[in-house]
Amino acid sequence: MQPETEVIAGVPQLVYKLPLDATVDPVLADLDFSRLFDRLIIGPSSYPWPIYEAFTKALTDSGIPDAGERVWNSAIPLRT
Repeated sequence: MQPETEVIAGVPQLVYKLPLDATVDPVLADLDFSRLFDRLIIGPSSYPWPIYEAFTKALTDSGIPDAGERVWNSAIPLRT
C-alpha cells in the first residue's frame, strides 16, 4: 500500500492506496478481486445514497458482479 496525502473537502488526509493492477506487480496478476472484496460499509454520512451509487458503479466497473449487494449503508446516526 502506498500512503498519499490528499485534500478531501478542504481537509488534508492520509489515504492508503492498495494497487490491484498487475502492471504494478506481477504477483497481482492472479489476484481475484471479486473473491478478495467482501463488503463496503458507508457511513455515517449526510449523503449515503449518492455515495452508495458511486461505489456500486465503481465496483461494477471493476468486475464485481453483485456490487449492489456488497455495498451497505450504515444505520449509525450522523452526529453533529
